[in-house]
Amino acid sequence: IVATWTWLIHVEHPRLEPFRECRTFARRIREVAPDPAPVLFFRVESHALAFHLGRPINTLLEWENLDVWAGKTESHYVLMPPDASAEWKQHIASGTLEEVFRNTDFCGGAHEKPVVLMRTRPVKRATMPHPENKPTVAHRPISMALPVRNQATILDRALPAWVAALAKLDRPFEILVVDDGSSDETVRRARIVASSHPEVQVFQLGQTQGYGAALRMAIDKAQYPLFFYTALDYPYQTSDLRKLLDRIDDVDFVSGYRTAVPPPKWVANSRRYLDIALRVLIGLKREPQPGWLGWKLHCYAHFVRIFFGVQLVDVESAYKLFRREVVAAIPIQSDGPFIHTEIVAKSNFRGCWMDELPIGAQGGVPREALAIPFHVRDRRKDLKRVLFRPTFVKPAAESPPADETSPAPSPAAI
Repeated sequence: IVATWTWLIHVEHPRLEPFRECRTFARRIREVAPDPAPVLFFRVESHALAFHLGRPINTLLEWENLDVWAGKTESHYVLMPPDASAEWKQHIASGTLEEVFRNTDFCGGAHEKPVVLMRTRPVKRATMPHPENKPTVAHRPISMALPVRNQATILDRALPAWVAALAKLDRPFEILVVDDGSSDETVRRARIVASSHPEVQVFQLGQTQGYGAALRMAIDKAQYPLFFYTALDYPYQTSDLRKLLDRIDDVDFVSGYRTAVPPPKWVANSRRYLDIALRVLIGLKREPQPGWLGWKLHCYAHFVRIFFGVQLVDVESAYKLFRREVVAAIPIQSDGPFIHTEIVAKSNFRGCWMDELPIGAQGGVPREALAIPFHVRDRRKDLKRVLFRPTFVKPAAESPPADETSPAPSPAAI
């Protein structure tokens, strides 16, 4: 027995010591991952190595957990068996791993428990680039489209307000008023404004065809690099246009999200509870809902997201600013209010970049003026046409509608 113990202590243990050595390996690890950087032990059990490394260390057993660490922006160091270092590509998607060194590098090429030190590298994620070949246009001239129908009273106030607002932008501009077969004095009053403001042009459709048909004519008539359109059925603010102009250089178009009406209490409470559940269960933090459009429009937004891939919340907003070449290239099939959805959906299909910004409403208007009417029947025909027989390319020989410009009469002729 004495001889055996003597042999083990003085012969066998010294012979095996290099194959169990941990101090040098631990020291080299701390040279590249100095304290307090954590070292991750992935499926490695080595109490001696953990002792020499010291805290902090973390132990991982599943590839899913390691994948989370690999996706972090900063690099981390991972200890793993050689077989795991050979198969990490089959399990890691959030980042990459690269070998730093092995414990066998410091003990003559062999070790009782071979371990590899790996370093995580996050995948370089694709950032949203500036749209290719898109010049800055935020300070360029602007064309504004204003489709109207039987809105003579509102037009008396709104049209001069828009003329004044665009004049303050200190750039050339034009306002294209397109009448959709009005039976009141809308055209006459628009011509009165046009007689004193040459930037205002008045066009007429032969008969009532719809908001989409009127907007389609305005798009064909527009001549400036920026194209903005709005409507008079909601008290949009002229001042919100500056928000859209400040954003347009980075995208192809910007849409306004109406926020004048706060969500009802029951909606706010329901959303709050849902947000808490999502945060606890899957770690998702959602942006607060800025305004309430009515349950019909919110349901419609979900429908549009499912069937057309449109991510805008207020897709029906008639307050959108485009680079003109984007909207001019879209073959518009809708004659009615579905045009708002069609333009966004086809822009999305073409790979255009878009953004949505909160906008307010004019002060002092009654609450009923902030109500947003929505009827599926007004959109059904155009929706079916665009959904089942979509057109994405304008015919090369397509010509604009016949020029139906209504010349501004002299004040004496009115």
